[in-house]
Amino acid sequence: MIVADYQFNSASDPVFLGSSDTDANSVASLITAGAGATLDRGTEFLVAANGTSVLEVYSNSSIDQVNNLADAVDHDVSFSFTLTPEAGKTLSFTSFDGLVRRSAYSSTRGWLLQSSLTGTTDLAADSSIGSARSDAFETMTASSGSLDLSSVAELQNVAGPVTFTIYTNPGTGSSLPSGRFVDYDNITVSATVIPEPATAAALLGLVGLSLAFVRRRR
Repeated sequence: MIVADYQFNSASDPVFLGSSDTDANSVASLITAGAGATLDRGTEFLVAANGTSVLEVYSNSSIDQVNNLADAVDHDVSFSFTLTPEAGKTLSFTSFDGLVRRSAYSSTRGWLLQSSLTGTTDLAADSSIGSARSDAFETMTASSGSLDLSSVAELQNVAGPVTFTIYTNPGTGSSLPSGRFVDYDNITVSATVIPEPATAAALLGLVGLSLAFVRRRR
């Protein structure tokens, strides 16, 4: 089940940064920028793989143009969103998907994915961004097409909020709109939604009581 679906197609803020998922068992927050990043709605030049606009990420300070993700983390060039299961529900995350494309200027870019439950572990293994902006988008995990989260123990049976943060290296401190940037589109997170153990036990108890009541009536 898709629990977060960021398409970046709305023409208005802050709806542009909101999730369009329809899952009633969890809430996906608006995307927010890290202290070192500026987020913009890109609408020009081979804009979107699916829709009318994309998320453009710029750096607020000068960082190494090459795929230097340590610099991006140090300067908090990032964006984040939080997923919160509804009361009585847990989320077991299964996959992360998205599309990415760098600006047409200079060298290779990169990105990494962290979560509030896994600390500084890079869930994406320092993925590089090869496509120039004049090219089509590439999947954020080009080798598999989808980032598997089902084997990450900390992201299974989650009963509280979890924040996912994507750090990226646009490679410049230039101001909008002339600076280098990285485009993102169609970011989705999928999870299995189940009742918490206590809730499940309560449901089983109700079933047991119902069966006992039926037997007595007989």
